Amino acid sequence: MKCKKKIKNQIQPNYSGLSGITIEAILKRLTVLGVNLGYFENPVQYSATEVIFTYPERYGLWGTAGFISQVVADAQAIVAKGLNPVITLEPYKDLLTNPLPEITGGTIDGFLTNLFNGINAVAPNAIIRPMHEMETNQARYPWAFKPSIDYINAWIHLYNLNDGLSNNLKFLWSPAGDPLAPYYYPGDAYVDYVGFSLYETPTEVDLVWYGEDRQFVNEFVRKMLLLVPNKQVILPEVGIAGSNMAEKAQILKLLTDTIEIAWLNRIVSINFFNTYETIPAFSYLDYRLQ
Repeated sequence: MKCKKKIKNQIQPNYSGLSGITIEAILKRLTVLGVNLGYFENPVQYSATEVIFTYPERYGLWGTAGFISQVVADAQAIVAKGLNPVITLEPYKDLLTNPLPEITGGTIDGFLTNLFNGINAVAPNAIIRPMHEMETNQARYPWAFKPSIDYINAWIHLYNLNDGLSNNLKFLWSPAGDPLAPYYYPGDAYVDYVGFSLYETPTEVDLVWYGEDRQFVNEFVRKMLLLVPNKQVILPEVGIAGSNMAEKAQILKLLTDTIEIAWLNRIVSINFFNTYETIPAFSYLDYRLQ
């Protein structure tokens, strides 16, 4: 767990009286409150949704029939489990090619039409999460940190194309939650759900990535106030790093309390990043809940 040094303008969490809280109990409480649970990579108890990512190393190049067949097959497998897929649509040609112009220009409309129709045929309630974390300046996302008008035009083209197909697919606008995110919002008419990434990471990671020690629940409140004035919320990536399950349960308990008090009517689903990732200079961050 992070050190308890005081951070200016942040509420310091109070973990007293939370011993004995279990992750299983908190997850069950969330479902009783009507919040759907989901996961990426490893199942979480009481799950209703599963998140998949269209990594190019899994699916081949963006724009191919092979991409479509793999995404559709994954979506069908998720539905077979009794779950609903949240599909993070990553338009990689490679790490350098900006995919926004070809989307807006309509040159791959045939591919996109086949993709959306294919998903709708096997998972008509799927949530499509295109081009996430678009406001962040990171090299691994070639659609990110581009002029906001270019991103918005590409998003609206995707949304209108699917809308014209009479599909039931819904679209999730999903920034990281950084201050620039509102400039990339396409508008209420082109967004069905809003979400953001939410992670609890060690202090040494926070200081390198953000220049400050960020507290999990504070970040949730900040991003809710910044991003979601009038839309239902699906949290597509939620992760709490560390190996101490009791501490993870305490943090999750505080998040659940905050949701119940202030935003229970807005949170549709919480999808846990229930795996680990390797971070250069930090070994790996273990987000698993079980």
